[in-house]
Amino acid sequence: MVVALVASFVLLAVADADVDNAAYGYLAIFLWFAIFGAIPFLLGLGIPGVVMTRRVRQQRTT
Repeated sequence: MVVALVASFVLLAVADADVDNAAYGYLAIFLWFAIFGAIPFLLGLGIPGVVMTRRVRQQRTT
């Protein structure tokens, strides 16, 4: 996600530099929507994984 964020800023810079490359700005906006759409999905995968890992570690110690 960090790579997509950096790439979107690069695309915005390229789009701002030349009028002929204005479509890159729309691609940057698309990347932002993809990033914001992926955050709930990744949280939905990550939080249960952390909870299950903690439960397994607690069961091993008891």
